[in-house]
Amino acid sequence: MHRSPGKIRRIALYGPFGWGNLGDAAIQESMIHHARERLPDVEIIAVSLNPENTEEIHAVPAIPILRSWRPRRPASPSSSGTAAAVMPGGESIVSRCKQRVESAPLLGPVVRRLKRGLRPLAEFARELRFLGRGVQQLRGVDLFLVSGGGQIADFWGGPLYHPYSLFKWIVCARLAGAEVHVVSVGAGPIEHPWSGRLLSWGLRLAHSRSYRDPESLRLLQRWGFTRHDRVHSDLAFGLPRESRREAVAVPRVMGVSPLAYFHPHPGPWPSQDVQRYRPYLERVQGFVEGLMSSGLQVHLFCSQIRNDRYAFDDLLDALRENGHRPGADLHAEPTRGLEHLLGQIDDCDAVLSSRLHGVILSYLLHKPVIALSCDPKIDAVMRAFGQSRFCLDIDRFSLEQLQDRWREMVEDYPRLRAQIEERARANRHDLEQQFDRLFGVRPGKPSAVTPVVQEIRA
Repeated sequence: MHRSPGKIRRIALYGPFGWGNLGDAAIQESMIHHARERLPDVEIIAVSLNPENTEEIHAVPAIPILRSWRPRRPASPSSSGTAAAVMPGGESIVSRCKQRVESAPLLGPVVRRLKRGLRPLAEFARELRFLGRGVQQLRGVDLFLVSGGGQIADFWGGPLYHPYSLFKWIVCARLAGAEVHVVSVGAGPIEHPWSGRLLSWGLRLAHSRSYRDPESLRLLQRWGFTRHDRVHSDLAFGLPRESRREAVAVPRVMGVSPLAYFHPHPGPWPSQDVQRYRPYLERVQGFVEGLMSSGLQVHLFCSQIRNDRYAFDDLLDALRENGHRPGADLHAEPTRGLEHLLGQIDDCDAVLSSRLHGVILSYLLHKPVIALSCDPKIDAVMRAFGQSRFCLDIDRFSLEQLQDRWREMVEDYPRLRAQIEERARANRHDLEQQFDRLFGVRPGKPSAVTPVVQEIRA
């Protein structure tokens, strides 16, 4: 059952997209663009954390990764004729009967204990039904493609979140008869032993695997299935986008993308710690104020438009308290989506970012970056571009270090920009080869690359 590219009619894209991470949105847009460029008639569906958002952004039908996902409820009907039968107090008849049974002196405790005992079995049955529905939804899919950023990790939610979801959907895809390819994903951190087991089982079932950096490949080598695996660039480098801003000799516009790093509000970060968040934000604020006092423009933006909006608002409020309001020297328009983000980055000459795809999308548009890194994956991409001296630890950097790196960037700006542009083009060429392997060669384009679906048999 190894299909040639000419027989690929339906593709499913799996990824944790749909919750405001524009890096994941960039990855999926790149995948969709290159699939349709090579397979004009292909049907694409998505398996997403937020199907409604995915359908809106990427214009492809989507199904939920998680059983717990619920679609937005439509507005309540104005007509009372559609209302369910209710008791005068507003509760349904069934609900009122359940309450009476559970509150009965003798029968109530027995019913409650029985419900607690049967709950795990009921959950197991619901999960089996969900998996069965997943297999049915993937019937007719030729390629099941796992993409997205940190897929091979348990940073958010532990083993029963990303690791289990990835494993079960790969199993569903195989049962549905699809070929499974893991494409340019990142790995780590993997903390829990069960996360490692689930990820290993799922990855072993894939027909091919590639990773976005050598560090991810090395992390997985202990499981012994990576001998034929490849390293390819992050898929965001495959976006068909070039910088439209004329190159300058000296940067005059700095983009700043604040991170909700250990933000005290629950949700934006897996854990909260104001003693780590506040010093980070204060140093970024000091850097921004220094830039504006020297006559530069600063543009604030977010590459994670849900979570990092907290830090965006905090930074803007702090700047306002010191008398800096949006105007000629400070632009602070909340980022709305991927195209808006790319436009915001392209309006800048250089960028300060603490997110991986804040760095990657800046490099895609040939913008030098100072990275305040909270993750080895950021260190890896900065190292790959020869920019390690502009990578500072987010917990240890000082305002003076940040200002020193900025001065170094200004002094060496034309050479840095040329170096980044050369490497970004090399990454795009590397991804062209990977897309040729997955989907076949674009019409009219010669290639010596053997499609991966034909390599599998060999």
